[in-house]
Amino acid sequence: MVAVGKGRRLRLAAVLALLVAGLTPASAAAFTKAIWGPVYRNGVNQFPLYRTLGVGIDEASLNWAVAAPTRPRRATDPTDPAYRWPLAVQQLVTQAKRYHVAVLLQLITTPRWANHGGAANVPPINPWDYAAFAKAAAREFPSVHLWMIWGEPSRTANFSLTHPVAPGQALTPAQQVAPHTYAQLLDDAYSQLKSVSARNLVLGGSTWSGGDIDTQQWIENLRLPNGHRPRMDIYAHNPFSNVAPSFSVPFSARGIVQFSDLPEDPAAPAQRQALCHHGGRRLRRELARNRLASAPDRWRARARVRRWRRVAAAPSALSAPRSTSRRRL
Repeated sequence: MVAVGKGRRLRLAAVLALLVAGLTPASAAAFTKAIWGPVYRNGVNQFPLYRTLGVGIDEASLNWAVAAPTRPRRATDPTDPAYRWPLAVQQLVTQAKRYHVAVLLQLITTPRWANHGGAANVPPINPWDYAAFAKAAAREFPSVHLWMIWGEPSRTANFSLTHPVAPGQALTPAQQVAPHTYAQLLDDAYSQLKSVSARNLVLGGSTWSGGDIDTQQWIENLRLPNGHRPRMDIYAHNPFSNVAPSFSVPFSARGIVQFSDLPEDPAAPAQRQALCHHGGRRLRRELARNRLASAPDRWRARARVRRWRRVAAAPSALSAPRSTSRRRL
C-alpha cells in the first residue's frame, strides 16, 4: 500500500461516515445487527445465542467452486446432478427460519471448469456462468433474499484481476479490467436473482478499506462496457480493523480508513454522489465491522453500540460542512 496524506484519509472517512448514516435513515431503531457465525459449535446450536445478542441477519459464504465442482448441464436448475449444495448452508437456512433470522449469502469463488482451470479467485471467463449459479442458488434457497456478489474484489487475493493502484491515481486500462469485470458479474447476477424473486436484494461493491484498489477508485471505475453503472440494491463495504473504535488514536496508516477515523461533519459531495445516487437512484449501504464486542450483558459493549448508533443517526452526517475534527461521544 502507498501512504496517503491526512486529507485523503479524511475524504474517505467521510464516505464511511455517510455509509454508516445510510444504515439508519430514520432513527437508530432502524439499525440491524448482522453476524458471520456458525450454526453449530461443538454440537451446540448457536442461534439461541444469536437471538440473545439481537442478531437480525446471519451471513455466510456460498462457494460456487464447492457447490458446482463440475459444469451443470442445466445451470439454473438447482436439482441438476452437478450441484452439491453445502450442508452447512442448508443448516443455516433451516435454523434461521426457525429463529426468524434473515440470511445473507455471499456468492464467491470460481470452479475450475469456469475459468480454464484457474484458481478460485480467478473470475469466470463467461459472467453468465456465475449469473446462472446465482439463479440456481436463489431457487434452492427461496427463503434467502439477501445476496452479496463476491467479497472484497478490490483485493488481489480475492479477485485475481485486481492490480494495486496508488490511492488517488487514475487507473490505467489494465487496472480498470478488475472493476469492469466485476461490474459485469454484478449486473448479470442482479438480473438473474431478480428473475427468481423481486424480493431479492443484491449487494454489490463489496469493497475493503485496505484493498489494492481503494474504495473511491473502485466506485469511480465500476462501469459496464456501455459506460452505465451495474445494477444493485445495496452497496456493501468492509471498514475492517482489529481494534475497537477509539477517537484518541492517530489516524490510520497506509490509506486504511476505519471507524476510528470518522470525521465529525462529513460532507463530501463527490463521494456522496457516487455512493448515494449510484446509477441515478439512491442506494442503501451495508457496513461490516470486525471484532466488535456485542454481548448484551457487557456495559462496555452496550456503550459502543450506543455510540455508533448515535453517529449513524446524527443529522450532521448528511448536511453539515466537513470538519477535520472527530466526533467524541
